[in-house]
Amino acid sequence: MTTKKTDKMGTDRNGGFREALFDRAMSSPRFEVYYIYYSDIDSQDDPGPLDQILGLQGDFLSDREKQVLTILESSDTDTRKDYSRFKWKVLAFLSAQDVFDSPLVHGHDLSSMFRQWYFFYESKYLLIETILCGLNGFMGALGSLLRLFLEFSLLQNFFYRNINTTSSYELLENYYVRGVNPSWNTVIRGVMPTNSFTAPIKRRLQAHLQALSENCSHPYHPAFTHKRSGSTFPEPTLERIFSYSWVTLILEPGLGDVVEN
Repeated sequence: MTTKKTDKMGTDRNGGFREALFDRAMSSPRFEVYYIYYSDIDSQDDPGPLDQILGLQGDFLSDREKQVLTILESSDTDTRKDYSRFKWKVLAFLSAQDVFDSPLVHGHDLSSMFRQWYFFYESKYLLIETILCGLNGFMGALGSLLRLFLEFSLLQNFFYRNINTTSSYELLENYYVRGVNPSWNTVIRGVMPTNSFTAPIKRRLQAHLQALSENCSHPYHPAFTHKRSGSTFPEPTLERIFSYSWVTLILEPGLGDVVEN
């Protein structure tokens, strides 16, 4: 015997969701903009709920994700301080888009001015997906997305610096035509100037790229299996709900890269 779930209005929930998906598919693309305003930033010791920072309020999150967020937001003092630092870093990365500039270079297609920030917006999207994977305990997907997030962040700053150094969009335009980017060693050397401040950031970037490649991008050693965190299924566990610490490790050098530029 099969049963049909209905809401208070007596409508088929699954059918209503299906219709909503059809309606969205047939409508024009939807783009949303949101901002966070603090009346007194100096007295703000916490940036607010993570779902608000990511623009995912309302019914977007599942019950499971909301439960994990409730645990994190109401954790003990030391853990909450660490979690708050993570949220500040996420907010700082997302806020970088407020200071973007686009050099006007003679002899190049004007569309290149706007396309140069493609990499940041892709990394922003991937960061949100990464965090959602962590809330659901999808650790294998989280690691793979972290690698992509870091690569897009590096490419953004590499192309931005190249454009401003050469006063040319040629390298970026070649990327869109051929779809091939320089080697990662070349990218890391070019994402920031060479000085005492950037040297440790570059070393961290190289180490993270190598580690993510070894542990997430192909079959890996049993020592790195995600099943050791308490479940053979992709679901939240006591260890996995703190996966934001892993995200922080990758976000920090990427954020330092953005700040330097």
